[in-house]
Amino acid sequence: GTWTSPKGVAILGDAAHPTLPFLAQGASMGLEDAWVLADTLARHDTLAAGLAAYQAARKPRTTRIVAAADGNARAYHLSGLPRLIGHTGLRALGRMAPGAMLARFDWLYGHDVTKG
Repeated sequence: GTWTSPKGVAILGDAAHPTLPFLAQGASMGLEDAWVLADTLARHDTLAAGLAAYQAARKPRTTRIVAAADGNARAYHLSGLPRLIGHTGLRALGRMAPGAMLARFDWLYGHDVTKG
């Protein structure tokens, strides 16, 4: 969808890209959106160009975050044999490579939107 209008209105956060709460990123994405919106508006000569740049800059990251949260939701709600297999695998991975589970989200939690 489109997050901006020709009249100069932009939506941010959950209004633009609602996400499930399985990565705890709803508020963070809204703050990131605000930063990028201010930055793109300041760097472009026209309102229309700044608004277009805002959505273009944010869409790939927010799409990835929403997809990852959806994946976590599915994994969280497993039951029966799939749950047993999944949890056994996670425990084994935790013993063999303790930081691997957290490291797979470095792209998310290590991101600094202020660095462009």
